[in-house]
Amino acid sequence: MSAFTEQDQHLFFGRKKFAEQLVTAVKKHSLVPVIGASGSGKSSVVFAGLIPRLRAEGTWLIQSFRPQSQPFFMLASALVRVLKPELDETQQPGRAAELANEMNQEKLMLSQVLANILERNPGKRILLVVDQFEEIYKPNVKEEEQHKFLNQILDAVKERDNFTIVLTLRADFIPFALSYQPFAETWSKLDHKWLLSMNRQELKAVIEEPVKNKVKIAAKLTERILNSVEGKAGSLPLLEFALTELWKRQVDGELTYQAYEEIGGVENALAKHAQKEYENLTEAQQQKAQQIFIQLVYPGQGTEDTRRLATRSEVGTDNWDVVAKLADARLVVTGSRTLEATPIANFQESNSASEETVEVIHETLITKWKILKDWIDGDREFRTWQERLRVYMSSWIIHKKDKGYILQGVPLTEAKTWRDDREKYLSPDEREYIDESWKCFQDKEFEERILIEANETLADANRKAKLRIKIGTTILGICLLAATVFGASTKVFFDKQQEAQEGTKLEQAGVNSLFLFKSGELSSLVSAMQSTQDLQKLIGNRNNPKDYPAVSPVLALQKILDDIHEQNYFEAGKGEVKGAVFLPDGKGFITAGEGKENKERTLQIWNLAGKEEASLQGHEGGLLSGVNAVSVGGNAQNPVIASAGEDGTVRLWDKSGKQIRQLLAEGKPNYDSFTAIAVSPDGQKIIAGKGNGTVYLWDKSGRQIKTLAAHGNKVTAISFSKNGQTFATAGGEDGLARIWTVTGNKLGELKHPQIKRMLGVSLSPDGKFVATASDDNRARIWTVNGQEVRRLEGHQRLVTVVNFSPDGQSVATGSDDGSVKLWNAKTGDQLQDFRGHRGVVLTASFSGDGKRLVSAGRDGFVRLWNLSDRPVQRLELTGFKDDVNAIAFSPDGKTIAGAGNEGVMRLWDAKSGKELKVWKEAIQRISSSENNVQDIAFSPDGKFIVAGGLNVPIARVWNLKGSLTEPQANLNTNKETQEIHQGDIMTVAVSPDSQLVATGGTDKMMRIWKPKSPTGELVKVTQKQENPIFSVVFTADKKQIVTADGEGNVAFWDLDGNQINKWKKLKPDQTQISGLGITPDGSQIVTADKTGNVKISDRSGKSRKNSLAIKAELMS
Repeated sequence: MSAFTEQDQHLFFGRKKFAEQLVTAVKKHSLVPVIGASGSGKSSVVFAGLIPRLRAEGTWLIQSFRPQSQPFFMLASALVRVLKPELDETQQPGRAAELANEMNQEKLMLSQVLANILERNPGKRILLVVDQFEEIYKPNVKEEEQHKFLNQILDAVKERDNFTIVLTLRADFIPFALSYQPFAETWSKLDHKWLLSMNRQELKAVIEEPVKNKVKIAAKLTERILNSVEGKAGSLPLLEFALTELWKRQVDGELTYQAYEEIGGVENALAKHAQKEYENLTEAQQQKAQQIFIQLVYPGQGTEDTRRLATRSEVGTDNWDVVAKLADARLVVTGSRTLEATPIANFQESNSASEETVEVIHETLITKWKILKDWIDGDREFRTWQERLRVYMSSWIIHKKDKGYILQGVPLTEAKTWRDDREKYLSPDEREYIDESWKCFQDKEFEERILIEANETLADANRKAKLRIKIGTTILGICLLAATVFGASTKVFFDKQQEAQEGTKLEQAGVNSLFLFKSGELSSLVSAMQSTQDLQKLIGNRNNPKDYPAVSPVLALQKILDDIHEQNYFEAGKGEVKGAVFLPDGKGFITAGEGKENKERTLQIWNLAGKEEASLQGHEGGLLSGVNAVSVGGNAQNPVIASAGEDGTVRLWDKSGKQIRQLLAEGKPNYDSFTAIAVSPDGQKIIAGKGNGTVYLWDKSGRQIKTLAAHGNKVTAISFSKNGQTFATAGGEDGLARIWTVTGNKLGELKHPQIKRMLGVSLSPDGKFVATASDDNRARIWTVNGQEVRRLEGHQRLVTVVNFSPDGQSVATGSDDGSVKLWNAKTGDQLQDFRGHRGVVLTASFSGDGKRLVSAGRDGFVRLWNLSDRPVQRLELTGFKDDVNAIAFSPDGKTIAGAGNEGVMRLWDAKSGKELKVWKEAIQRISSSENNVQDIAFSPDGKFIVAGGLNVPIARVWNLKGSLTEPQANLNTNKETQEIHQGDIMTVAVSPDSQLVATGGTDKMMRIWKPKSPTGELVKVTQKQENPIFSVVFTADKKQIVTADGEGNVAFWDLDGNQINKWKKLKPDQTQISGLGITPDGSQIVTADKTGNVKISDRSGKSRKNSLAIKAELMS
């Protein structure tokens, strides 16, 4: 499974021709990339094929290294071995650390070091092998360090003649290599060596030659093995493992068919072996194994997952006994590295010269062993965050734990959440870093400042208010109106001391919810709901707020609901989302990103609820499947969608997802990627920019109108004016933005000495101003002739995107700091600061009416923001003295109905809060505290309301037309036993056409009625179920009814009362479902249970992977 080494050359077969070609290339060129898929044998052909051939010539000085997470140190270590051969192994690391620092700071260039080496070794040539070059593009290597490292390589290959670098690179990392323009320019001139799959004859040599004259191979076994591996990329490690296992199982000097079947063949041998070794572990050891393995994998971001070298502290010192077992089983490889290779060594004093390391035996294990894939998928979000944390932490440690490098803002909030949730997966250093950051946040001065701010924002809150009804805020279609109504559903008594302790915790929890609001609005809402619910349980049935041990949870919830702008968020795919723009009708939007169901990046059309409406696929697959940008123009009826692809094409689509046309530069295929795109507002013109700085203009028919050499390198953004006659472009590396007419005339140029990279550009609707985003952490507004009129300052890191609102009054920006900000375009004042993205924001676009904003980025999530001035209206709805169990809005939104334990139902005006009507006998002729109303529902036609509750086997229908005075009918007036409910009515629902009512309750049956008949005619009684029915809802198509019971089961019925389908418990620990909803198209079911879990499932009962779990009791 390990790569062949120089010492294994006598066993290395099948790549003779390629190795000879590689020798020729190395002698001719100073930089030779060896490119291939994972498992294609890149490292093996270099170490066991190329190096032995060069070594035999006697003129080469050969060194190799893997970048790992410290590319400069690993490079310096390789150089020191030939620069200072007189140093022993204990002295070399110290000198390497010094050399790495000098090269990182560019005080010393690689070309200078090589010159020194060659002066000491006249007549020699140097070969430097950078194995697994893709490691420099992993999350724990900062972009700045990547670029410096690449600059050193570029300097060396340009300056030195007797020197060659060989890179081994996984093919799926080519887009990363080309993302840095100076390296991309050199790359295009190189003699790339693509390592393709072996042909059948080469594979036969791999199987037979190593054992020739040693063992016999059973007849036709070679052919059987060849049929399993021929033409399959990445199969060599599996073949090597299978052959090794066969060798162990030889019988009388023969490799047999029986042994081949026992190991599971080439395809399954490794996974079968891994599973067997895993099952041999105890349960405790299996848990440790999971902790170990997830640290050994880098979660891919636009690429396949890759292996990672982890230290003993990262996988857990207590887990090292299991590491040893896994190593014995040949699932991992252990080793050591010098402490100077890590930033920790620069600060911590240690007598140890090295630390132990571990990594998976081969990346094939990651892709073939299902349980490992499941672990990684389950912890992908956590591991992606953890790699970001390690980048932050390295700066903190390098700077001797200076408080200036602690976590703050969004990173701190994320870290605290993960710290609480995944403590055992964090190393001691990581836990210390998070704890120190949190401690700094909570120091007295800081805490007082936060508390003062919180008190100021809550100063106008009414401390005596018990009922706070928030209008207009929903999560996943579940109404949260009852989240702030203090009920006494559970009564838990604490002694005074315990209550005081719990109250202190809840007081802090409320303040923390406000703090969290700054980094994630919906997350903070969930947090506030949780602490409010905890407070509700603590106070029991006490009605006087003066007696409450804490009030900040209630006030925090009130404040959050007042200020919340985040409308929805969902995961759009498994990788970054590079573009997101609204469709002209404002009813949906389109994203450019990585698809959920496959690894290829796609275009997807979504509705505002986050449901995928269409997937647009057409860009070339494989390595060039990426969609770099997307734009939309035209009208609501016939929008024009345009995408810019890494395959060198622009494609046009209609709103159904059908491809209209493909646009090519100069009318012919060219694999130089398009990087930016814009469609004119009328949909008649399309402009796209390439990585080489060229801009192309087409009309809608596909006719190329103009070609402009707009920039010296990558075009990062393009923006049309509202009239479609002018457009602006931004250049990523030249630091310029330019304004053009569609005829190709340059109107202006924008530049500033502080700007090195111009990342975004947007023309104002009137065409008079230009907004830009740049790498100096600022956005700017300019006149079209290049005069800067104002700066938008507030982002902590580079600004990646900028857009004017449709009316030109506002500007939206997104940043590498994870925030989206809204600015006043005339004054430059910051209007809003939207938080929630975990990582760089790559796109932020307005809807056509300017009332919404959509943002997305590297974390793969799309977030919708409500830009209305007052997203939430607060009303004081008074009258009740006891718990309110049900709240409902009339279909026109003008009336609110409420009912509860008093047996009374009240109607209020939804705009003013004025009480309109009180029915004291909502479900019973005599009002009684024992006749609690449990549920109410308006008819969709707005003509009546239904109420049902406890201790009364009838539901009542109230006529809302006219005077609102008399009940229209009683459902269940027929007193025959089989027709009336034999217990409490817990749920009521009205059909979409208002012709039927469904009721369910503790007698475990559902009944269907005609509410508009004089006596409430009974249509159907269903068969008795196993459990009481607590929720019922009609589907929008009026064809089915969905019910949920007290044990978490969900059932589907037709209108004749026949059961169509039933889910048996959504999950093992599912409790009573207290809320049930269904999407308008009937495809998704939303359930909320008493433990606070909200789940979204399809009609078969399969849960959506990213359903939101809200830890607060939701009532519907």
